[in-house]
Amino acid sequence: DVIRGRGADDQPIILVENPEATDPTWGQLEIFLNNDATDEIEYDLDTFICGDFAETLHNNAEAAGIRAAYVPVRLNVEPGHALNAFNVDGTTVFIDAIGGDKVAYMEIGKDFGVIRLDAAQAFTYTYFETYVQDFDAFQISFDDCNAQIVAYNRGDDPPAPYATLQEWSTALTTWAAQLDADKIRLGLDGAYFSPTESLDTVDPNVVSYYIHW
Repeated sequence: DVIRGRGADDQPIILVENPEATDPTWGQLEIFLNNDATDEIEYDLDTFICGDFAETLHNNAEAAGIRAAYVPVRLNVEPGHALNAFNVDGTTVFIDAIGGDKVAYMEIGKDFGVIRLDAAQAFTYTYFETYVQDFDAFQISFDDCNAQIVAYNRGDDPPAPYATLQEWSTALTTWAAQLDADKIRLGLDGAYFSPTESLDTVDPNVVSYYIHW
């Protein structure tokens, strides 16, 4: 199939379909994505952009026997975007391969967002909104903890409810350990990114998208 969109070379997107490709389970899709190297390619406006990523991942998936879709996305800001979709156990799962494989979340009129592949626990936009709330709470707690660590290292008097420096130190150690656990749970222990700023645009809204199978 030849798609209307174009890659960095200004050539049409060409999708190579495999008539024998089938819909994967989530486990099969994870294995494929972990072994596929599309996400390791460097994004470059002159050589490889979102359409190229989506084209490459689509064609690699089809070649591996996995049915894939190419998804052009119109945003409230320019440029638009492109990614992939897979029918996983009856659910449409969006995958964005730029800068590491991530599950993408889209709802018309709302923020475009992503969660790292190994941290995504569900595929609905409602789940993503809950994740963003957890992410924001983590950022606030992280900043507060760091501020208290700076104050502790400076030798400030312990804030209430800590009567001694030892109590304060113990509390900070426990707090930091919880933040480390939250960082892993949210998929932030590797590349640190904001779930709604993956397109180098602050809170891009989804205007429309089309799933081309």
